[in-house]
Parts: sequence; structure tokens; C-alpha cells
Amino acid sequence: TGDGRGWREGRLLETERPFAWRLWEYMWTPEEVGRYILRCRAIDGAGGVQPDLQRSDCESYAANWIVPVEVAVVPQPQTYEEEFVI
Repeated sequence: TGDGRGWREGRLLETERPFAWRLWEYMWTPEEVGRYILRCRAIDGAGGVQPDLQRSDCESYAANWIVPVEVAVVPQPQTYEEEFVI
């Protein structure tokens, strides 16, 4: 959430390997139509938390900060039952 207190635990996919990226998933159901900003952060085995902001002394090769992603939730299209008779 915007206040940083709304972190939820996702599920890691694939096999764990040292110093490797891992895919993850989190099932999210938005409360309403609108724009949302999603963020994901990692916590290592020692309890170190991924930083919110990019360090000025690091280039993209050391990308270790949280990158927000904006998504748009649109209304679900209306469907009609096949039993509709004219």
C-alpha cells in the first residue's frame, strides 16, 4: 500500500540458486476499477530488505531497488446467457 504497511507475501517459483533471479506470483483482486501501482520487494535469508530507491553510485548492472509498475483495472465486459430467447 502507499503507506508501506501493506506488504503481502508472494510465492516464489522455480528452484532456488545462489545469486539468481527468481520468478514469483501473488494473486491480487482489486477492490474497484481504477489505476494502481504495484511494487515487489525481496528480503534475503539474513533479513536484509531490498531498498525503495536506486543508489546513485550503482548503474543498472547492480539493479537492486524496487521498481513500481502501474496497472489499469478496467470494467469486466458484460456477457449474456445463451438461454436468452427473442
